[in-house]
Amino acid sequence: MANWWEAAPLVEQTQTDTAGGNWWEAAPLVEQSAPQPQADDQSGYGSQMFSGLMEGATGALGAPVDLMNNFVVKPAVSGVNALFGTNIKASDAPLGGSSGLRQGLAISPESDDSGQQFARRVSQSVGGAIVPLAGTAQTAGQLAAGLGAAAGGGVVGATAQQLFPDNIGAEIAGELLGGIGSGGAIAGIANRSARKAAERSIPSIEQLKQGAKDAYEAADNAGVVYSPNAIEKLKSTIVPELADFGYRPDLHSGVKNALDVIGELSGKNITLKGLEQARKAMGAGYKGPLSDFRKENNAALKKVIDSFDNMVTKPGRGDILMGNQQEGIRALQQARNLWQRSAKAEQIEYAFNKAKDRAGKAGTGGNIDNTIRQEIDKVRQKGKGFTVGEQRAMAEIANGTAVRNLLRLGGGLSPTRGGLPLLLNAGAALGTGGLSLAASGGGLAAKMAADHSTKSAVDRLSALIRSGGNAPKWTTGELNNRIIEALLASQAASQSDKK
Repeated sequence: MANWWEAAPLVEQTQTDTAGGNWWEAAPLVEQSAPQPQADDQSGYGSQMFSGLMEGATGALGAPVDLMNNFVVKPAVSGVNALFGTNIKASDAPLGGSSGLRQGLAISPESDDSGQQFARRVSQSVGGAIVPLAGTAQTAGQLAAGLGAAAGGGVVGATAQQLFPDNIGAEIAGELLGGIGSGGAIAGIANRSARKAAERSIPSIEQLKQGAKDAYEAADNAGVVYSPNAIEKLKSTIVPELADFGYRPDLHSGVKNALDVIGELSGKNITLKGLEQARKAMGAGYKGPLSDFRKENNAALKKVIDSFDNMVTKPGRGDILMGNQQEGIRALQQARNLWQRSAKAEQIEYAFNKAKDRAGKAGTGGNIDNTIRQEIDKVRQKGKGFTVGEQRAMAEIANGTAVRNLLRLGGGLSPTRGGLPLLLNAGAALGTGGLSLAASGGGLAAKMAADHSTKSAVDRLSALIRSGGNAPKWTTGELNNRIIEALLASQAASQSDKK
């Protein structure tokens, strides 16, 4: 039998050579399937967010070294090279800096996907905040508040980074704006329960009025009666003082009214209740400070009422005919104090409600912060009887604090500020692929924080008045400190290793 390979037919060749070809050269090629891509474990939101957290944490830890290297060492080395013609190179990864700390960590390259870039940038801020909070936060609430503020800063910072690539100034501004806005809102929420607990110990306006009514009744029940001699001594004191002041009945009508009231008391025995009614009638002569004559009227009238009060509360020999003098005067002073506190608190309440009505009539209510400031300032300028501390609190509301004013400025991006900002935000969203909506969200958070801060300031003012200047403090200083620490650390982490 012949060998099978010798009997096998030759494969037909397409070549023209007579010798034929090797079979492996003539065999048809087998189509190969395309190589399947390997799964990239460095992509995806989870990987990018984890990498951002690591970058933020190491950035915060290495920030002191990085900042010193970037802003002190490198400029100094450049100066030496320029001066002496040398070619010394400063390290891009100094010992203890963020680059060195990241060695060996599973940090993925930055994704090309804008959404994943955004998530990674927010995670950097949160990671940077973890470092100081781990050592300083005393409660879970402080930790949550700090991380929340860092996340808010990261959102607006990431938005600025997307809208303004390579613009560190815009990114820093966005980080600060978002962090302050979200931090303020968080602090406000945390403050709410503390404020409610504090206010339970402060009487309401209605309680003050009832207390004043009861005290007036107690003063009347003391049965104190003043003699005509007390009124005559009062008149003999007031008339010379007004003459020195330059009193003119035709110009100072409020003072004239007070003197007429005192004149009606001449020659009569009068109770504490009657004296208090006379005092209220005299107080009606105060005028709004619209002219010099009205200011002079008010100044002179105050002298008259102060002298009247001195007569009532510090009676001399022969001024009291009968009754329990000490008990009556004590009750009367308490009644005046309670009534004045209720009247001042009502002015603040009225101003606040008027501000809300004005803002509501604007359509969106977006200018509530501004209207509150304006209405409280009117009370400050025209109101009377407010203490120095109360005047200071009103001025702070009207003028705002540095943080509150910054929030109000950032709130200009909020779509709730009116139709024009809303249209601008909608139009920008088309050109930025929706990224400007995040900026609007940051503006909304800042505006909400500014509005809440101003309203809280009004609450504190009302409590200060109703408590008689002894309102408990309900500010959460430690919470605010943790928020500030988190904000600064997260910003330092995101910027420390940027060349």
